[in-house]
Amino acid sequence: MSKDLYKNSPQAVSRFLEDVADQISYRPLRPAIQAELQDHIEDRADAYVSQGMSQEQARIQAVQDMGDAISIGTELNAAHQLCPCPGLLLLSALMLGLGMLFSGFFQWSPEQSAGGFLYYLPGFLFFLLVVWKGYPLFVRHWRLPLLAAAAFLVLNLLGRFLAAHGLFYSRLLNNPGYQHFARLLIAPVGILILYRFRHTGKALMTSVLGLAGFWLLFQMLCPDYGMQSASVAALLSLFVTVCLLIRRDCFSFRKLRLYAVSLAAFLLMGSSTVLSAPQYIQEFLFPDTRVHCTWDDSYNSILIQDLLSRTPLLGGIQLTQAELMDYGTGAWYFASRDPLQIGISAVGLSSEQEQKAFEAEVKRIREAGGHPRYIHFTEETVTLWDILPQHYHNNYVIAVLILQYGWAAGLALCGVIALFYLLLFRCIRHIGGRLAYGLAMVCGQCLLWQTVLYVLGNFGHQYASFPTLPLVSEGRISLFFNMIFLGFLISAYRYHQVEMEPVLGRRAPV
Repeated sequence: MSKDLYKNSPQAVSRFLEDVADQISYRPLRPAIQAELQDHIEDRADAYVSQGMSQEQARIQAVQDMGDAISIGTELNAAHQLCPCPGLLLLSALMLGLGMLFSGFFQWSPEQSAGGFLYYLPGFLFFLLVVWKGYPLFVRHWRLPLLAAAAFLVLNLLGRFLAAHGLFYSRLLNNPGYQHFARLLIAPVGILILYRFRHTGKALMTSVLGLAGFWLLFQMLCPDYGMQSASVAALLSLFVTVCLLIRRDCFSFRKLRLYAVSLAAFLLMGSSTVLSAPQYIQEFLFPDTRVHCTWDDSYNSILIQDLLSRTPLLGGIQLTQAELMDYGTGAWYFASRDPLQIGISAVGLSSEQEQKAFEAEVKRIREAGGHPRYIHFTEETVTLWDILPQHYHNNYVIAVLILQYGWAAGLALCGVIALFYLLLFRCIRHIGGRLAYGLAMVCGQCLLWQTVLYVLGNFGHQYASFPTLPLVSEGRISLFFNMIFLGFLISAYRYHQVEMEPVLGRRAPV
């Protein structure tokens, strides 16, 4: 369209702005672009008026100086449009499908199978909803999710403290899934608070100290050492994301000073977490030194390491019935170490006399220091599923896949997971908006570190309690919240070019 169309027209400005806006595919962005262009036109028109032009003629000349409206609108549309990520969405759907497949395949129990689908189906729908409008809604109403997250953390903290002292117990506040998520939630909340005060020195330093203090209080009042895997994932996510934001010049202060303060806060928070339960470090690095009975997580690590070492590249592990029985009772490990820990058969207790004899034997073993399993299978009926650790359906998805089909199958799944994170962080790296980048990065880090700890546990190096494998292992409520993390991350990537970000409570120009 020629700029001559705006010549001598009293509606030149409005017509020009409408023609530009018509080229913008993302409609909610049109008013902001029109307002910005109108400001430029008014500034130029004021300059012409000061040179002696009439108000009307000055506006027409200012519009003509802007250039072709369609060209301008097309260029702005290219710079401010939704960013598609079909590969990441497709791979996310594939991993969710694998999770549902595993949930149905293992059939660990009817409740487990039903529970898995119960969380997968609505979780997937909520994931799509967050992808569709999560980040734009957050940008417009960022105080509401911040207040909701803060309230959730405070209620969780209070509920755990009261329950620990026998004063109050709530299944909602003390659910392990909520505990896992509460620790992870501290990371994105922390990033949002630091971003809020990124240009104010005292407020920023106060925020860093406040986060460290809240973390120490949280760890002190809600120790729940089994959730340390979530705590480690949250700390690493927060620290890495802060360092990356410093590298992107997000904060208005000297980089070296910020790196030093961040490292000091990370070491303070990390040492309070790790040193509060040093046995987890020993179990993680040297599980053999922490095995006492077949119920220990460290025993599960030793068992998985041994079984994986006997599994070929192609085809599942091949064990005789006698070997399966030895693994099932724990005799393969405890026969030469502590025979009291070997499982005791509970098969064939048909009479009251046999039941009493069994209970007497169990009592004798326990009084002598043993803690054996009750064995409900025989050498003729024992299978691979009888010898695997408890909750293998959820905690050892990769290891079970290797044991069932060989190392090639397990490495293929690891390859899919690695490709997923490669695409995920590739998308994050291209996010231009600082708030969008920071929140997407911390959500991606929360997913990544859970995965790292999960994979290490599947190869015999478990740290504290198992996290879920995001999207793949069932995890119930944790899976639901991991879908929120992923959905928000993808939403931030899709909208980072078209949404305006809040600056101290106001919306900044694009």
